[in-house]
Amino acid sequence: MSVDFRLERERLAALSVDVAHLLQSADLASPETHAGREALIEAIEDLRDVLRPEAAIAPPPPSDALAGPRGLAIVVGHTAVAQGARALSPPFPADSPATRVSEHNEYAWNTDLAMKIKALAETAGVRCEIFFRDGVGIRGAYEAVRSWGPEATIELHFNAADGRARGSLVLYGAEQSRPWAETLQKAIVRTFDRQGRSEDRGIFIPGGSRGYDRGIESVTKVNPSALIEPFFGDNASDAGLAVRKKAELARAILEAFGAFVRRDVNIPADGGGAEDGDPPPVAGDVPDVPLLRELIATYRSVTPVVQGLATDVVERLKGITLAQWIEESGWAGSQLAVQHFNFAGMKGISEVDRILREAPATKVEYRAHDGVDTYLKFAGIRDFVTGYFLFLERSPYRGWKEMAMRSPHDFIRFIGRTWAQRDGYASRVINIEQRLVAAGVVRSDGGLTKPGEEDGPALLITGALSSERIADEGATAEFLELAAALEAAPRLAPVFPVVVAQCGLESDWGRSDLARVHANFAGIPWTEMLAEVAAPVPHPTDPTRGKFCRFLSPTSFVRAFLRRLDNDPTFAGWIDNIDDGARFAAFLGRTWRPNDPTYADKIAGILA
Repeated sequence: MSVDFRLERERLAALSVDVAHLLQSADLASPETHAGREALIEAIEDLRDVLRPEAAIAPPPPSDALAGPRGLAIVVGHTAVAQGARALSPPFPADSPATRVSEHNEYAWNTDLAMKIKALAETAGVRCEIFFRDGVGIRGAYEAVRSWGPEATIELHFNAADGRARGSLVLYGAEQSRPWAETLQKAIVRTFDRQGRSEDRGIFIPGGSRGYDRGIESVTKVNPSALIEPFFGDNASDAGLAVRKKAELARAILEAFGAFVRRDVNIPADGGGAEDGDPPPVAGDVPDVPLLRELIATYRSVTPVVQGLATDVVERLKGITLAQWIEESGWAGSQLAVQHFNFAGMKGISEVDRILREAPATKVEYRAHDGVDTYLKFAGIRDFVTGYFLFLERSPYRGWKEMAMRSPHDFIRFIGRTWAQRDGYASRVINIEQRLVAAGVVRSDGGLTKPGEEDGPALLITGALSSERIADEGATAEFLELAAALEAAPRLAPVFPVVVAQCGLESDWGRSDLARVHANFAGIPWTEMLAEVAAPVPHPTDPTRGKFCRFLSPTSFVRAFLRRLDNDPTFAGWIDNIDDGARFAAFLGRTWRPNDPTYADKIAGILA
């Protein structure tokens, strides 16, 4: 009798899913039974992985048999099928239906962390590779690790419990691995500033007597190896800490490897040390990245021909599209940009034949945070620019030209809903564009500056803003209500147009997330001095930015605006500057946004 092993695998896989669901829903009160359940679920999930060999991700090739152990092996915990613990969102990013994995879970978060570590290792000259359990299970992943021959191995995870627990711990499986585990735990504790035993949970060998059965299979396959659980994703404070410190954690892990093998690991100063992952600024607030400089220089010299759009409209799109490419490529630092000149994350899946012919482009397999997929590869930046505008001609973006003719911001808000399907995407791109304007890369009209070009005339305030003019800017109904409230404030009467222009600049005429959700039209951060007229809230799309003021109406916002000017020492003497609009705009430039040298000019540009 012949046996259809494929069918048997599918039946066994389906059965394992049912058992896992049953165990997950069981009422298991004691910690010991709970730990046993978790270990059994882990074993079943591993079985499911082994039963899906078609999901396997090719590991790096084995090392030269004559060479001794070298480098750091990174194993990503869990798989695309069984994605591990789920974190709170926010502060974790919202799940995107455009990706094949959940951004809330261990697998996606740790895949990205692994890629950050590997990128740092490459800049430091450290041999480093990433290994996945997909399709091969824990045993298969560690067999590949053993063949590759590392000096140390780390498996990436994060924890989840009851929503109250927090802290960091490291598991290891043998005495030979203990020093590696200790070094990692110290690095994580230092990075997350853990205090006391409830947060610094230490290192230990997993086992039933310790109430932590999980991880045994992972930490007993090769030595030295360790499994890290640096935070609890279901604890809001811990999850927020992890999001803010992710780049620092990647750096700390690589530095811990250097300490363990007793070799200097020289990570460049621009190698991911900043919390937002940006290299340090050189010109204004723009990172000094050679590929980014090349992208800007090339885009300055190229104006794509887009059927149905005038050349000046395409020119005005350059600033916002450059900002989008920076958002997508991590300031031109992603491997997709570096290796394939794809700065926008464009996939080669559907409706791309014209791009392949005319850009031209080819297709390439590439692993991003959501797994391996087919992307577009370009021979250079000029081909990429051509390909980008051809990509917009696809059916998902039908109507983009009409939005582009309205304004660059209307354009990015329109395409952003489909391009990324992540909350706050357009706002992040607009924020980058404003950084580029402040650095003198982008003009106030949206075009790119030429080298040595000054953007605009000297500061000149020419008059008032009519309600028709405000409406022409695409202002929301709430912003028109704000303008009426500002006009009704006698103390602001001399500088009414300046304040309206400032709020238009800060809130994108009422369309920013803070304005729409919290009636905060000027990015006012939370302060106790405004407690009578505001409430503290996190930023609606990026909680890592801290707390902001929430107002019940535009009228309460105006009251808070005046109270801040009156009571915050930063704005001392503001009343002495309201006799002249240009002087008040310059005052706001020095005090409201002191890091933006063109803030006053932007206000003047609106009023010109």
